[in-house]
Amino acid sequence: MTKWKVEKKASLEPNEVLIVAYAYLIGGVDQQVLAAIYGVNAGRISEAVTVVREACEQHMEKYRDRNGKKDE
Repeated sequence: MTKWKVEKKASLEPNEVLIVAYAYLIGGVDQQVLAAIYGVNAGRISEAVTVVREACEQHMEKYRDRNGKKDE
């Protein structure tokens, strides 16, 4: 039997944060699956998703505000 040695990482790279968030939010991939793929704790996946979600919400607020001011 072959033993797999999985190297755990402390954090995700910036490009991995975007990929993970997209896979979770758009693709519906479970956090545990993503954690196993990237070799990190599931909490790191949750943090990545939260950061990207908050950034998108802030962007949309600015976009809505900008569009609202144009209509006046």
